[in-house]
Amino acid sequence: MPYGPVLLGIWWIFPIIMLAFMVLGIFAMRSMMMGRGSWPYPPTHTAGSDALEVAKRRYAAGEITAEQLAEIRRNLER
Repeated sequence: MPYGPVLLGIWWIFPIIMLAFMVLGIFAMRSMMMGRGSWPYPPTHTAGSDALEVAKRRYAAGEITAEQLAEIRRNLER
């Protein structure tokens, strides 16, 4: 035995380590593609609801009038 009994006794651990790194890599890539905090569930909001929330906050702060808020709401419902 040119490599000794120690190396021949633990050869099986290297494929397990490689498999673990592959699983971690796939999990990391999937998490990055799905966005933070949303994996495994897709986002429940849409761009229109975000825009409406911004408009409501601007109305509450007095930055826009009630008529402008109603117009924004109509445009987003189309």
